[in-house]
Amino acid sequence: MAIKVPPTIGAAIALLIQMFVGAAIFSCVTLIAVALHLLLEFVHARHFLPEFAEWGGSALEFLVWAADVLCFALFIIVEAIKFCLRMWEALKD
Repeated sequence: MAIKVPPTIGAAIALLIQMFVGAAIFSCVTLIAVALHLLLEFVHARHFLPEFAEWGGSALEFLVWAADVLCFALFIIVEAIKFCLRMWEALKD
């Protein structure tokens, strides 16, 4: 037996769940960027790689982090718009 909730509360719960999922994915990708940074620091301290490889690794680290932030920001914007549209439809009726 399903619990009946008003559409506005259902939309708010859906938004909350989506925000938690988005934050979890953001955290996972950020941890990957941090792990890459720590690996590059270790390699730099031991002088294992030539300088161009270290620059490439740093660029990759920055691109992963920047893509993570951009995708998270776009995700938040899209979910907020969807929430506003659901609220508009629910309150219009």
